[in-house]
Amino acid sequence: MKCATLILVLTAMAVFATPACAQSEAIKGMGRAMHGSDDAQWCGNPHATLEKRVAFCESAVKSGRMEARAELAQLYRVQGEYDAALKMVGWLIDRIGGSADLDSIQAEIYAQMGRFDDARKVADEMQHGPSDEVDKLNEQCWIRAVAGRELEQGLAACNQALDVKKHTADVLASRALVYFKLGRFQDALADYAMVLNEDDHRNSARYARGVVKLRLGDAEGGKKDIADATARDLVVAREMAGYGVTP
Repeated sequence: MKCATLILVLTAMAVFATPACAQSEAIKGMGRAMHGSDDAQWCGNPHATLEKRVAFCESAVKSGRMEARAELAQLYRVQGEYDAALKMVGWLIDRIGGSADLDSIQAEIYAQMGRFDDARKVADEMQHGPSDEVDKLNEQCWIRAVAGRELEQGLAACNQALDVKKHTADVLASRALVYFKLGRFQDALADYAMVLNEDDHRNSARYARGVVKLRLGDAEGGKKDIADATARDLVVAREMAGYGVTP
């Protein structure tokens, strides 16, 4: 998923987004990328509570800053306010058209709210878009991982993507969640470790690795990862719980 493209489009439209991407990480950083290091004034601040981040985003949207809408959609999704999240994404799609980033957010929301057929439809339609093969396969894997449906099919898509491009953090994170949902915790642990080797800033992977360690009996290691992850981002536990990844 090419989040930079969405940022440029939104910035060019003077009205004023993640994952997400499917893993959400890049879109969650849009505010930081566009507004410098003053996170205290932005809804992407990882040290603010979910409620405060939502309030920051809602204020930004009301003031006409369109780039806040994708971030707000993600925060609504984390809150479980799925209808509000879909409405926010729909508003963007209506105005700038579909994009791999927005379509991916929409599919993820559908997957989390139990509308798997709708999620699969969006992911299938994305296969005809401009994204590269790895991103398209990853989307097929990710929505199944999030929904906990057709997991073997999702695993096959992730493996196919990794055959095309090895050591891709997005795909490894997707496959790790598939493994987690399948109860293959040792495989999930290995993938989350590789994700962090590729990108140490993937805090969701750090938190998930901690949960997996707990499931495997490594209480000390699991608690350390979870504590580290939650210190870096106050919202990560809530976000991962939405994916079914809980201690």
